[in-house]
Amino acid sequence: ENNASGPSQMILKTSTGRLGIGEDTPGSKLSVAGDVSIGTGGTPILKHLSATAVLDFANQASIGCNDLTITVTGAAVGDTVAIGTPNGSVVTDGIFTAWVSATNTVTVRFCALTSGNPASGTFRADVWQH
Repeated sequence: ENNASGPSQMILKTSTGRLGIGEDTPGSKLSVAGDVSIGTGGTPILKHLSATAVLDFANQASIGCNDLTITVTGAAVGDTVAIGTPNGSVVTDGIFTAWVSATNTVTVRFCALTSGNPASGTFRADVWQH
Protein backbone atom coordinates (compact mmCIF):
# COMPACT_ATOMS: atom_id res chain seq x y z
CA GLU A 1 0.00 0.00 0.00
CA ASN A 2 1.41 3.41 -0.95
CA ASN A 3 0.25 6.56 0.80
CA ALA A 4 1.47 10.06 -0.03
CA SER A 5 1.20 12.99 2.33
CA GLY A 6 2.76 16.14 0.98
CA PRO A 7 5.15 16.83 -1.88
CA SER A 8 7.76 14.15 -2.66
CA GLN A 9 6.70 11.91 0.22
CA MET A 10 5.89 8.23 0.01
CA ILE A 11 4.93 5.83 2.79
CA LEU A 12 5.17 2.10 2.17
CA LYS A 13 3.15 -0.28 4.32
CA THR A 14 3.03 -4.05 4.10
CA SER A 15 0.76 -6.55 5.80
CA THR A 16 3.75 -7.93 7.76
CA GLY A 17 5.29 -4.56 8.63
CA ARG A 18 8.47 -5.66 6.83
CA LEU A 19 9.85 -4.41 3.54
CA GLY A 20 12.25 -6.45 1.42
CA ILE A 21 14.30 -5.01 -1.41
CA GLY A 22 15.39 -7.88 -3.64
CA GLU A 23 14.00 -10.54 -1.31
CA ASP A 24 10.61 -12.13 -0.78
CA THR A 25 10.63 -12.80 2.97
CA PRO A 26 12.41 -9.98 4.83
CA GLY A 27 13.61 -10.84 8.32
CA SER A 28 13.47 -7.26 9.65
CA LYS A 29 11.53 -4.05 9.04
CA LEU A 30 13.88 -3.24 6.13
CA SER A 31 15.92 -6.01 4.57
CA VAL A 32 18.07 -5.53 1.46
CA ALA A 33 19.48 -8.39 -0.60
CA GLY A 34 22.80 -7.08 -1.94
CA ASP A 35 24.83 -4.04 -1.08
CA VAL A 36 23.78 -0.61 0.22
CA SER A 37 25.49 2.72 -0.46
CA ILE A 38 24.89 5.72 1.77
CA GLY A 39 25.28 9.08 0.07
CA THR A 40 26.44 9.84 -3.45
CA GLY A 41 29.57 7.84 -4.22
CA GLY A 42 29.53 6.09 -0.85
CA THR A 43 31.36 2.79 -0.35
CA PRO A 44 28.90 -0.10 -0.70
CA ILE A 45 28.22 -1.99 2.52
CA LEU A 46 27.72 -5.70 1.90
CA LYS A 47 26.94 -6.79 5.43
CA HIS A 48 26.86 -5.57 9.05
CA LEU A 49 27.45 -8.13 11.81
CA SER A 50 27.27 -7.58 15.55
CA ALA A 51 27.71 -9.56 18.76
CA THR A 52 28.18 -8.92 22.46
CA ALA A 53 30.17 -10.67 25.17
CA VAL A 54 31.00 -10.05 28.80
CA LEU A 55 34.74 -9.35 28.96
CA ASP A 56 36.76 -9.27 32.18
CA PHE A 57 40.28 -8.04 31.49
CA ALA A 58 43.07 -8.86 33.92
CA ASN A 59 44.70 -6.10 35.94
CA GLN A 60 47.42 -4.46 33.87
CA ALA A 61 49.96 -3.49 36.56
CA SER A 62 52.34 -1.60 34.27
CA ILE A 63 52.60 -0.43 30.69
CA GLY A 64 51.28 -3.27 28.54
CA CYS A 65 48.28 -4.89 26.87
CA ASN A 66 46.08 -7.95 27.16
CA ASP A 67 43.58 -9.48 24.75
CA LEU A 68 40.16 -11.16 24.96
CA THR A 69 37.86 -12.27 22.13
CA ILE A 70 34.26 -11.98 21.00
CA THR A 71 32.73 -14.50 18.58
CA VAL A 72 31.12 -12.70 15.63
CA THR A 73 29.77 -15.31 13.23
CA GLY A 74 30.62 -14.42 9.63
CA ALA A 75 33.47 -12.02 10.45
CA ALA A 76 36.51 -12.30 8.17
CA VAL A 77 40.08 -11.09 8.55
CA GLY A 78 40.33 -7.58 7.10
CA ASP A 79 36.75 -6.53 7.92
CA THR A 80 36.20 -3.16 9.57
CA VAL A 81 35.54 -3.33 13.33
CA ALA A 82 34.07 -0.84 15.81
CA ILE A 83 34.00 -1.71 19.49
CA GLY A 84 31.35 -0.57 21.96
CA THR A 85 32.94 -0.17 25.40
CA PRO A 86 30.70 0.01 28.47
CA ASN A 87 31.15 3.19 30.53
CA GLY A 88 31.99 1.19 33.66
CA SER A 89 34.97 -0.45 31.93
CA VAL A 90 36.66 2.80 30.87
CA VAL A 91 39.97 3.33 32.68
CA THR A 92 42.03 6.52 32.87
CA ASP A 93 45.17 6.12 30.74
CA GLY A 94 43.73 2.99 29.09
CA ILE A 95 42.59 2.29 25.55
CA PHE A 96 40.58 -0.45 23.83
CA THR A 97 41.10 -1.49 20.20
CA ALA A 98 39.61 -4.33 18.16
CA TRP A 99 40.14 -6.23 14.92
CA VAL A 100 39.10 -9.48 13.24
CA SER A 101 41.98 -11.78 14.19
CA ALA A 102 40.57 -14.98 12.64
CA THR A 103 37.37 -16.16 10.96
CA ASN A 104 34.42 -15.47 13.34
CA THR A 105 36.75 -13.95 15.97
CA VAL A 106 37.15 -10.31 17.01
CA THR A 107 40.06 -9.65 19.36
CA VAL A 108 39.58 -6.79 21.82
CA ARG A 109 42.85 -5.41 23.22
CA PHE A 110 43.12 -3.35 26.40
CA CYS A 111 46.35 -1.35 26.77
CA ALA A 112 47.28 0.60 29.89
CA LEU A 113 49.70 3.51 29.68
CA THR A 114 50.36 3.36 33.42
CA SER A 115 48.23 0.69 35.11
CA GLY A 116 44.57 -0.24 35.09
CA ASN A 117 41.95 -2.84 35.77
CA PRO A 118 38.81 -2.33 33.69
CA ALA A 119 35.60 -3.51 35.32
CA SER A 120 33.94 -6.50 33.72
CA GLY A 121 31.26 -5.43 31.26
CA THR A 122 29.30 -6.25 28.13
CA PHE A 123 31.28 -5.17 25.07
CA ARG A 124 29.79 -4.98 21.56
CA ALA A 125 31.75 -5.73 18.40
CA ASP A 126 30.32 -4.30 15.17
CA VAL A 127 31.83 -5.70 11.97
CA TRP A 128 31.29 -4.11 8.55
CA GLN A 129 31.98 -5.91 5.30
CA HIS A 130 32.52 -3.85 2.14
